[in-house]
Amino acid sequence: MEIFMKNTKWFLLFAIAVLTLTGCDNNKKDEQEQQKPSSTHATNSEDSYQAAMTAYQSGEFEKAFTLLQPLAQQGKAEAQHQLGVMYIKGVYVAQDNQEARAWFEKAAMQGYDKSQASLGMIYAQGIGVGQDYIKAREWFEKAAAQGDAIAENGLGWLYGNGNGVAQDYAEAREWFEKAAALGMQMHSLVWEEYMRKVLA
Repeated sequence: MEIFMKNTKWFLLFAIAVLTLTGCDNNKKDEQEQQKPSSTHATNSEDSYQAAMTAYQSGEFEKAFTLLQPLAQQGKAEAQHQLGVMYIKGVYVAQDNQEARAWFEKAAMQGYDKSQASLGMIYAQGIGVGQDYIKAREWFEKAAAQGDAIAENGLGWLYGNGNGVAQDYAEAREWFEKAAALGMQMHSLVWEEYMRKVLA
């Protein structure tokens, strides 16, 4: 019963909307990192990243990109992820799914959960790549292991459809509930249909 992928539009819109917000909820963790003893280089790097995110959230996208690019090239995962967000959305730069995926992969290989979840969405939807539910599941699982709600929600979609996994509505529900416990909600229309047709 492919009630989920009939709502692919909603899932894709949800995915891109989430990508818009990534980086914004890292502030608390980043502030904690700033309080730790660190080298001058690390402090300057963190200051530059915070300045970039402040610019991004204020709509100063050129400034954000200018600050993020050298940080990403130096290997800062958060900056690599945010460049991926800008490329996949076409914010300041030309929209480029391949470039976005490349930056997400760099950050994901460092264990950055938001990039791992983003790659899961990219492969689940076939955004600039061949649709591959197995790879989507693998990336979602890596991010979910770190408590990423986006990835948990993505696993719920895969189990609900039996895409890349054996269809298992109970497992889907568990993942959705885990994501909901972290504040993640599916689009209300999709959730209502899921509850009505699957869990009734």
